[in-house]
Order: sequence, then structure tokens, then C-alpha cells
Amino acid sequence: MLNEERVRVMTRIVIEEKNASVAFRRAENLGRKDYVSFHGVVAFIVGTIIFVALFALLLLSMFFTSVYSLTDDLAKTLLIIFVLGYISFVFVFVISVRKSVKKDFQEDERKLQKIAEGYDRLHELYKEQEANTRTLKTLEKKQRRHREPGSPKIRK
Repeated sequence: MLNEERVRVMTRIVIEEKNASVAFRRAENLGRKDYVSFHGVVAFIVGTIIFVALFALLLLSMFFTSVYSLTDDLAKTLLIIFVLGYISFVFVFVISVRKSVKKDFQEDERKLQKIAEGYDRLHELYKEQEANTRTLKTLEKKQRRHREPGSPKIRK
């Protein structure tokens, strides 16, 4: 016999898994700290590449406008600006990416928890059906014994 509630729960689980796609599976395989750390390292590398590219464009634009005016003091100033700018840019970039990734991870964890609750409910439904089936089988056995000739009568 088909249990309608069980079918609804199974359908809801499948729809949630399909809508969540692969994104929530990352929460399933990694802990939050590992997930955020991984994306922090990736953000550091990407931030470094972005900053170096932007600084190189700035230097190129400066050199095309004033090629002969590069002095030692200007070179030192540019180096200090590069180091301070790099540290502050990468710091801000990594912090913002880590915050965003934490939020994404929590959302993925919430989706995973919702699916896990669906599976728990489905497990409960199976247990209820099994208990009901056992009770029904026990009653059928008692009725068969009561009907069989020569069998002891069972009191109710």
C-alpha cells in the first residue's frame, strides 16, 4: 500500500536536492573552517594578481606620460605605495571574501539540514509502517490460530 505522506516527503526531498544543486554539497564535505580557509587562500592569490595588474597599469600610465622624470625618491615612494597598497588591498579583499563565503556556507548548511530533516522524517515513516505491519501480522496469526481446529483458544 502506498503511503501518501511518505511520497510527499520523498518528493520534497528530491525537489530540495535539485534546487540546491551542487552548492550545498560543499558544506557536506568540508567543515566551515576548512571551507572558509580554502576560499581565503584563493582570495589572497586572486587579490594579489588583481593588485599587481592594477599597479602595473598605473605604472605604465605614469611612464608613458613622464618617462624621464623617474628619480630615486619617486621610485622609493612608488615602492612604499605599492607595499602599503598591496597589504591594505589584499587584507580588505580577503576579509570581504571570507565574510561572503561564511554566509554562503551557512546557507548551504541550512539547506543540508533541511534535507537531513526530510530524511529523518522519512525514516520515522518507515518505522511507523514497519510497526503497523508487525502488529497486523501478529493479529493475523492470532486469528488463524483461533480458527484452526484443535488449537487452544486465545483470550482477548
